[in-house]
Amino acid sequence: MKYDEKKRSGGGGGGGGIVEVNPKPKKGVASKVVDYIKKLIVKLMYDSSRPHHYLSGNFAPVPDETPPVTDLPVLDHLPCVNRALLGFCLNGEFVRVGPNPKFAPVAGYHWFDGDGMIHGMWIKNGKATYVSHYVRTSRLKQEEYSGGSKFMKIGDLKGLFGLLMVNMQMLRAKLKIRDVSYGTGTGNTALIYQRGKLLALSEADKPYVLKVLEDGDWQTLGMLDYDERLAHSFTAHLKVDPFTENYATFMDLPLYFRPKEMVKDNKLIFPFDATKKSRFGEEDEVVLITCHLENPDLDMVNGTVKEKLENFTDELYEIRFNMKTGLASQKKLSAPVVDFPRINECYTGRKQRYVYGTILDSIPKVAGIVKFDLHSEPEEGKKKIEVGGNVEGVFDLGPGRFGSEAIFVPREPGITPEEDDGCLIFFVHDENTGKSAVNVIDAKNMSSDPVAVVELPHRVPYGFHAFFVSEVVREIQHLRTGVIVTMEDGCVYNANYAILSVSIGALQSDLISTNLENNAQQRWKMEAIEKLDVMVYTKMFLKFPYKFWPCGPEKEFFIYAHERRGYYTFWQHMENAYPGSNILVVTLTNGESKRVENQSDEETLKEAMEVLRDMFGPNISNATDILVTRWRNNRFQRGSCSNYPAIFNHQVVQNIKAPVGRFFFTGEHTSERFNGYVHGGYLAGIDTGKALLEEMRKEKERNSQNQLFLLEPLLALTLTQTDSSVSRSVQHKSDIPKHLHL
Repeated sequence: MKYDEKKRSGGGGGGGGIVEVNPKPKKGVASKVVDYIKKLIVKLMYDSSRPHHYLSGNFAPVPDETPPVTDLPVLDHLPCVNRALLGFCLNGEFVRVGPNPKFAPVAGYHWFDGDGMIHGMWIKNGKATYVSHYVRTSRLKQEEYSGGSKFMKIGDLKGLFGLLMVNMQMLRAKLKIRDVSYGTGTGNTALIYQRGKLLALSEADKPYVLKVLEDGDWQTLGMLDYDERLAHSFTAHLKVDPFTENYATFMDLPLYFRPKEMVKDNKLIFPFDATKKSRFGEEDEVVLITCHLENPDLDMVNGTVKEKLENFTDELYEIRFNMKTGLASQKKLSAPVVDFPRINECYTGRKQRYVYGTILDSIPKVAGIVKFDLHSEPEEGKKKIEVGGNVEGVFDLGPGRFGSEAIFVPREPGITPEEDDGCLIFFVHDENTGKSAVNVIDAKNMSSDPVAVVELPHRVPYGFHAFFVSEVVREIQHLRTGVIVTMEDGCVYNANYAILSVSIGALQSDLISTNLENNAQQRWKMEAIEKLDVMVYTKMFLKFPYKFWPCGPEKEFFIYAHERRGYYTFWQHMENAYPGSNILVVTLTNGESKRVENQSDEETLKEAMEVLRDMFGPNISNATDILVTRWRNNRFQRGSCSNYPAIFNHQVVQNIKAPVGRFFFTGEHTSERFNGYVHGGYLAGIDTGKALLEEMRKEKERNSQNQLFLLEPLLALTLTQTDSSVSRSVQHKSDIPKHLHL
């Protein structure tokens, strides 16, 4: 099968078709001969006494996939609190991928070799459902077809034996015994949500697209190649940056593919060259918070498991790059051993304060979760991770209990709430009992008492990266008979009608994909939405220990004049509305608003205090707290409100608020009189609700009329038969009714 003959399915909200993975491996004499040659090489050259520790204990694969298991037992540790947190904060699906080989290896096995299996816990209103499935890769499908392990393993790639295994793989591909046109990846490394699609990733392969179903189950849709624009493999460790418009960071690290050294030195084919420098590409100054591993050796997770780490320096680092000066610097932030660093994803690409990492007991075993405060200095001379300095909290899993990467889930999305207001969720396996669970802990206080523990029906093997998919609308399809709403977690809801009340900024962004833009007859709707301006302004609230500004009648607002337009211009105190609050509010608009939203609260507070001291003197008190609204950077808003131009076509206004069949629109931007105001949104909601009720009434009336129309032939037939029964005695059996309406 040629590449351009591959079948594609719909692109969905993210754009770019999905290739249906349908490999065509060949069986026959050539396949049997190659298999025989490989078996002979293994018998003569491979040391079968070498242990496969990464196939034993809780590294061993689970034998079967698990369909949805509902109503899992939830152990409450904080009554009346955890239910609210588990039900409100965590509606969505927690998924983690890892290696789970379906077939036993013929020879060597590396931890990275296993087929990707995703373990997921679907949480809805305080109830949990567990499910697990393989990522249906081309590699897995072909080995299922063959009934055994047929692809080359990383664990094979050492010495002369490894070179022969590489050549056997190339021979299989050349003879079409293995179909490599879809790649040879496992989908076992990481999960990410990108442009409306949940993707399973592995290094040196293309992404696989997953769909989460309404009951928490999920399926593999196929491979994503962005309409054939992705002609090469894809990294498994990318980050989607929703905020910055200026920077991209690429890591060029000296991990090489070296067959000669593999044969000569009997080393793994992927060595790290410590004599070469790591390189990064970016613009201006970029700060990278990452884990720094000195001289990594992939052979550490191959063969024998090292129970304790020796000379293993995996630590948290801050690395700064300045392309203007050409200088780079780094700063160690932790003692060893830390890995799997995660943050509040709302702060991706922004300056963040908190980092959550895993404490490793052995290379693949997570013994605890640690919370770092980047605003604090690390304690020097520390040999292990413990509270103090920049370590704000540690959650110890206890003896014989090991976990996984912990994912931060905010109580509320965005960067206006406190950065650490949320919870951490991760898998835990107890080697003492052989049981696995999902733990939920409070990310703010890192209490040793979990918020909730969800017991799982069977063990979950140790694995790699995790992800949490929340319930966010990403696609709405308008049909003649109803609407189809697709959520960020892949769930699909069907309804007779839908009301869309998101902001005009969100409508103009790529947050929600609709089929309106692709329909020429409905293009008028999107054209009207695109013509409306989005107002960008930022409100900043400053709390003080006492008042130093004038109060009283007609003294609520004051203005600051500056050579820069809009620089902290409009000020208001809150004493009239909230006496004794000691709060000042300043409003910034457009360019200044955008600038302030992209800097830290500390930088903003410093600027605001300089302005206030310029107005009220140098001896005023410092603010004790600050709250900066960042509506432009919030993906659910992308601005503050709509802004109707002074001269505006009335028909455009009508088109903005007009429904499209069963698809209704509301919000302050649909209010011609009060657009830009809260009460505009409130009144528009009432009007839209009334319009929908009226449309439902009309539809019911139309359905009644249609039913009556369909019943008329039956009624006519019934009446005719009733009338004729009176004179049945004089009718022949061959007589038929005279009035039959069809």
